[in-house]
Amino acid sequence: MLFPALVWEGIVKGFERYGLLRLCEFLTTSLYVGATIYAAKSDQPYEVVTYCFLGSALLRAVILLIAAIAALGRTRIKLSPPGREANRELMTRCILVMQGKLIGGIIAPIQPFLIGVYLGPQSVGIYDTLVRIPRLAKVVASLLISAMLPVVSRLDQRNNHGQFNKFGEAGIMMLPIVTVPPFVAAAVISPAIMQLWIGPQIVPYAYWMGIMFVVTMSFQYIIFGNTLFMTRTKVQRQLNMLMMIHLVIWAVVTLATVHLLAERAFILGQTIGTAAIVPWQLMIFVRELEIDSKAFWLAIVAHWSILIVGGLSLAAILLVVPNQDMLTLTGLMVAFCAATWVAQYFMVLSAKQRAMIGALGRSYFSRKGTSPAAL
Repeated sequence: MLFPALVWEGIVKGFERYGLLRLCEFLTTSLYVGATIYAAKSDQPYEVVTYCFLGSALLRAVILLIAAIAALGRTRIKLSPPGREANRELMTRCILVMQGKLIGGIIAPIQPFLIGVYLGPQSVGIYDTLVRIPRLAKVVASLLISAMLPVVSRLDQRNNHGQFNKFGEAGIMMLPIVTVPPFVAAAVISPAIMQLWIGPQIVPYAYWMGIMFVVTMSFQYIIFGNTLFMTRTKVQRQLNMLMMIHLVIWAVVTLATVHLLAERAFILGQTIGTAAIVPWQLMIFVRELEIDSKAFWLAIVAHWSILIVGGLSLAAILLVVPNQDMLTLTGLMVAFCAATWVAQYFMVLSAKQRAMIGALGRSYFSRKGTSPAAL
């Protein structure tokens, strides 16, 4: 049922009912979490959690099916065979998206399977523990641009290249400025997080969780551009080629180090492969959006200079803080993020970008609501 559910989820997205999608996700996830807590409290067997997850996914599929039927019922849309040109464009885009998804599937979800086959179940557990929080952070950050594709499609279809480029430049610059500082802080305090979360038995491997956060950080620089250029097949081909290079680097590094690092070799390969292609991906974005390359790379250098200085300061503070409980770590992360955000606001963003943030803030808190021009 879940495979055809992708079709009617696409229908709901086609009608741009993103509020309904978010509400549905929140409802079904809350039910899943509640059922899991109940199963744990009542000493149910582990497989009950699997059934809880399956039940929440099926409930989401049913809700979206009802929403899709209701949306189609209020329109005069009828099924009809597409023309040859539409078919060609559709197949081209589908093949490009499929290539990207297949490569992403090899790099991420298939790794626990390979670890289990070649290294055993204990290594799967260690690997999953080390990558769990960085992957969660990546998923949460990706929600910031989940509803962006319709805006991009409209700008592209209207041939509004100036607005498209301005929109892209703002997103590619500002998303990492907002999201990367919390990830840098989490990477620095990874041993303390692991101590609180799992306990001392996994702390010797905790630095590998910090290394895995490099993948999450790298994702912040490309996710906006990847979504932005989903409507342009030429750029999509170039990005897919870089993903294939990423796959090769991952395979070579992992095979070369697996006898020394076991399951951590998969983290090392993924980290090096991801970080290696990010500059090339950004070069494509800079070229296609006609961004001033010198100003862009100077901003990136300033951005990382601030983060490195802040990260080293945070690490030094952790060495002299004896009580590393949840409240202390939260306070340190908040202080780090606030300091780096303020520093980046004045030292990384241009005057025009700062004015854009100010206009958006004033518009957002005004009685009339957010201005379309500011957005």
